[in-house]
Amino acid sequence: MPYATPEQRGIEVADQLRRNYNDLKTDCGAVSRPSFLCSGVILRGTVYSDNYRAWDPSPQSTAQGATSFSFLRRDAKFNSLASDHKNGYILYPEFLKPVSTMTKVSVLCAFPVDAGSHGRLSAGCGDFTSTPQVEDYCQNLGIATAEQWNTHYRNNGGSHALSCGFNVASNPQGRGAEAFMEVLRSMKYTENENFSSGGLSNNEIRIAAWPSGLAEQLPIQAFFYLAGGVESAKKDQRAFYADGGRFVPVIKLTFPATPGQDATFTYSSADQASLGDVVCKRYIDSASWEKHFNPSLNAQAWTLSVIPTDCGRSIGPEQTEAFFSEMLRSYGSSAEWREQDGGGMRRQLVCLISTVRKKDVWNLEPFRPDTTHEKAVAAGCNNT
Repeated sequence: MPYATPEQRGIEVADQLRRNYNDLKTDCGAVSRPSFLCSGVILRGTVYSDNYRAWDPSPQSTAQGATSFSFLRRDAKFNSLASDHKNGYILYPEFLKPVSTMTKVSVLCAFPVDAGSHGRLSAGCGDFTSTPQVEDYCQNLGIATAEQWNTHYRNNGGSHALSCGFNVASNPQGRGAEAFMEVLRSMKYTENENFSSGGLSNNEIRIAAWPSGLAEQLPIQAFFYLAGGVESAKKDQRAFYADGGRFVPVIKLTFPATPGQDATFTYSSADQASLGDVVCKRYIDSASWEKHFNPSLNAQAWTLSVIPTDCGRSIGPEQTEAFFSEMLRSYGSSAEWREQDGGGMRRQLVCLISTVRKKDVWNLEPFRPDTTHEKAVAAGCNNT
């Protein structure tokens, strides 16, 4: 994937969010593939803290096996988040992730209203433990349509605790796409709540929890903020940049104030955190050995093709040694390096950092000798 600057990426992410918000797909190519896999905006409100990472599941979410998010789309509108959060993060829809190896976003169930899933069994999808009744998936209660859901909801006095959620897990045998569309259709019956001021207007989807400490693998598309939340969003951005090495833009989200309005997504360079002083935990996003014919040797030679992290591309001289140490630790013991080691790998790295930070892939050849920085630059980082 071609390298894009943070500014280019921020603009593109805001455009993607607008497209996803306006994409009213009913499925993603099959009845077993709900539309949240390829459209809409999957978001979670969070609170910044120096003591934990907002994207790591809480101990309760880990114990339950799932975390709560909401789904925002032109046919699934609301005007605030649970607990009236002012910032949080947005996940890529599963089929729109830029890298296939990113953590899978597995949606388990969906409620048209905030369902208090922290008090429910079955990963937050089933029985609410503090009520005498036994709640269950809507399908298990014979509820298959938005009209039936609304009848059940009204018969229980509009109680969120007594409401049911639809099983929308994607699988070849299921009809999760149809079930999820009934969730969105049900929101037409709760429009007054969707635009209330109580901080409970959002719908709720449950996503399988992922392990903590894996920022580099998480499919986070953006950090967002509502009015008053930009500073917390910027702190999350800095923390994610340090942990995962990847620039994820801060986007201003404005919820619709009325059912007739639409959400907006705005990127501004002024909303981004200062990242120049961040110390990277990862300098290399990926790397691989490739063999090519080299004219100067008149023979095949090994090349280490490195894709740096965003953080790795932006470092100053004080982090050069740490970058090289990561490269040496991960690839220095390989036969490709040891058998052709001419001593110039570090010099090539310094040259690349100095001259071609934005190049998509950095190619380093172990056979090249060490030399002065000036000679390396003059040779286009191909030390001779």
